[in-house]
Amino acid sequence: MPRLDNGALTANYPVTMKRLARWRSAQISVVGRPDWIFIKLYSHGFFDTDQPAMIGDDMQHFLEGALEEAERSGAFKLHFTTAREAFNMVMAAVDGHSGEPGMYRDYRLRSIMKE
Repeated sequence: MPRLDNGALTANYPVTMKRLARWRSAQISVVGRPDWIFIKLYSHGFFDTDQPAMIGDDMQHFLEGALEEAERSGAFKLHFTTAREAFNMVMAAVDGHSGEPGMYRDYRLRSIMKE
């Protein structure tokens, strides 16, 4: 049975490839769209003690490693989204859409910001 892990990005819970493996093994998805795995990472503020975990070398190395692993293995793709975009992707999955999740960033809720 996979070990559970939350998606907190803090100094006490540094991001690692082992955590990515646990997040992926949880297989959080929408019924009918098991190939779209959703992993939400978060922080509860930008506290001084957590800044290295969010924007420091460890995060840079993790992101480089995750992107390299995705490219090398072809087992998964990363999509960096806002909460609105993630909601839209989930709703597209609920509605039975397929293809690349990134195609659905504006599926239901459109951005209110001008580009």
